[in-house]
Amino acid sequence: MRVIKLTLLILPFAFSSLPDCHPEYNENFYVELKSQEHILRGEALCVNGWTFGIPEDTGEVVLFQGDQAKWIATDIHGNVVEGCDFLNMNKGGTLACYEGTPGNPTSSALWAKGCPGNTKNAFVRFDRRWWPIVRLMKQGNTLWSVSQQGVEDHPCEL
Repeated sequence: MRVIKLTLLILPFAFSSLPDCHPEYNENFYVELKSQEHILRGEALCVNGWTFGIPEDTGEVVLFQGDQAKWIATDIHGNVVEGCDFLNMNKGGTLACYEGTPGNPTSSALWAKGCPGNTKNAFVRFDRRWWPIVRLMKQGNTLWSVSQQGVEDHPCEL
């Protein structure tokens, strides 16, 4: 007999407002967050009705379709991560949200996704034409992703 363990995360849909589309990351088809680039709390990557960013009121990293949350970043215990002040594509290839300010060495990471080893020059591609819609990539390989239905896939984990 095969046992399948399912984890159900009830998404809180009570966001007071969606994050604003960052002017440099707002397109019809796709946007990329490259090494050393970041978005701040209240900002987002936006692609034709989809939003991936940090709502000002909660500081959570969220994927929205319209105003409906499809996915929210959680820690290894399944708890929703709150209090992110910025989301950064680190030079080493890790996508991470931090409490603090960009460039400040005392900022602390609250959540991160990536792969151990040589992932330098990885980037996030947010593309409504792809399945899944959010991908952490390097040289054509997906390191981590979230689908349009909010399913997270992490071929490698930090």
